[in-house]
Amino acid sequence: MLDAAEDQRIHERMFSGGDVTDPECLLVPGIESLTFRAFARQGAWVASPTADLIPETMYGLFDVLILADRGIGHTIPKAQGQLKVYVALTDSVVAGETRTCCRMRGLVDLTEDHKETEGMSSWGLIKGLFR
Repeated sequence: MLDAAEDQRIHERMFSGGDVTDPECLLVPGIESLTFRAFARQGAWVASPTADLIPETMYGLFDVLILADRGIGHTIPKAQGQLKVYVALTDSVVAGETRTCCRMRGLVDLTEDHKETEGMSSWGLIKGLFR
């Protein structure tokens, strides 16, 4: 599991809009856009138990298909499977009315690496390109 500082560093590199170098000093094309072909919650939001990775909050499982476009001439990695999304419920005032909103607390990658299918990867492996 990544700590918050490392996760933020990876996301800053992923979405900087430019190419970066990996730990072996190889060029990694930056992500120009993400396309969510699927992002569908499966079942209800559930309270996470005390022993959970992100305890005492709510989570939902989402089926996803994410395409990471890295520009002309580069492969488009795809992540398919499930993400476990954790949220905290908060009250917010919108146009003078109090509404309950969700604030993302984290996510767990449950997508799978599909080595047998060209271009298919897990969300974690896509993020790993930008470590």
